Amino acid sequence: MTEAYRARADEVRHARVMKGLAEAHHGEVTPPKLGFGAPRSLFELALDNAVEGCVRETFGAAVAALQATHAEDAGVAETMLEIAADETRHAALSWDIDAWIRASLTADELGKIEAARRAAIAELRRSADAEYPLSVQKTLGMPDRKAAHRALDVLEESLWA
Repeated sequence: MTEAYRARADEVRHARVMKGLAEAHHGEVTPPKLGFGAPRSLFELALDNAVEGCVRETFGAAVAALQATHAEDAGVAETMLEIAADETRHAALSWDIDAWIRASLTADELGKIEAARRAAIAELRRSADAEYPLSVQKTLGMPDRKAAHRALDVLEESLWA
């Protein structure tokens, strides 16, 4: 199975597992939307990969690792450890795609991708300003504002620079 198909299967499994955790903790679940859209251009694929993979998937892996380390609920910690490993692999795939695809893009397209990447990072920074209730931080291991920004700083200095 190629890495892309493996990642897709992982995401389906993550949705199922997270639904179970949400229900166990009395959370509401919005089912994911699956399907295939219209074929996209190489630039559109690169843009989506940069934002969703190189930025959001990478940050998601960091947050999952923090949850695995800090969750007081053993089931959450165990689940997030598995998800962190998967998300790290997905992020690595996105970075591999990014490296491969860049050679086929124009300077203008690369500039647009960089602008979109920066906008996605800024959006994550804004969302990291929201503080989860202490009970959520403890039970689910969600990072507080300071830890979320620290993770973003590390990623920005090491990967997104």
